[in-house]
Amino acid sequence: MGRNNLSERFIGFYRRNGLIKTVVRIWFSLKRTVWEGEIVLFYSELKDIPDIENNYLNSLEIERIRREEDIPELALRRLLQHWNEAIMRRHIRERFTKGAVLWLAKFGKDYCGFGWSINGSTIEPYFFPLNDCDAHLFDFYVFSEYRGSGFNPILVNHILLLLKQEGLERAFIETRAWNKEKMHSLRKTYFHKLGEVRKVVIFGKPIVFWSKIAGKESSNKCDNFGILRQPEDPG
Repeated sequence: MGRNNLSERFIGFYRRNGLIKTVVRIWFSLKRTVWEGEIVLFYSELKDIPDIENNYLNSLEIERIRREEDIPELALRRLLQHWNEAIMRRHIRERFTKGAVLWLAKFGKDYCGFGWSINGSTIEPYFFPLNDCDAHLFDFYVFSEYRGSGFNPILVNHILLLLKQEGLERAFIETRAWNKEKMHSLRKTYFHKLGEVRKVVIFGKPIVFWSKIAGKESSNKCDNFGILRQPEDPG
């Protein structure tokens, strides 16, 4: 996230919540970035997802949006109200321009959450290159009144199943290590932990530091993804 976006975000938070809460928010943001900044990366081998109908959707309706002008008015209001409106509008426009897809979850007559996906690339520099058969899922959010209902894993699994049916092979998603709620939600999906990583972007190029790899099997998969190369045995 750029410095302008950060400034707008904290200015908007200050106007809504006042000085004391803003200072606390800044402190926790810095703490999470400096001391708890590990990112947990997850992957899904889409071929391993069972070919079943989404009976578990129940009354949850999922809409796939490919253009900004196709976002329903009610959904757009929801998107713009949950965060800084100027930043959200810029994010929406940028992501559609780069080929991302917006997924909307609707419960009854109201929208309860959303998420994004993009095939073959990422919006920002990633931990390793993706190919045309890869997908990146990102920025999933459930509105506060619907949290705890289990809607996020339903939305994520539905997207993964559709991506598989469309011929994609792998999908990736990540979250901060401190985000226990998101970690718990991802354990209910077809995603599996790949490892923990830190990333610094210098002149648009990511420098990646892997701190943990999730077991020997995942290490082999890391090698297959081109993100980890084990040194050859000199003997």
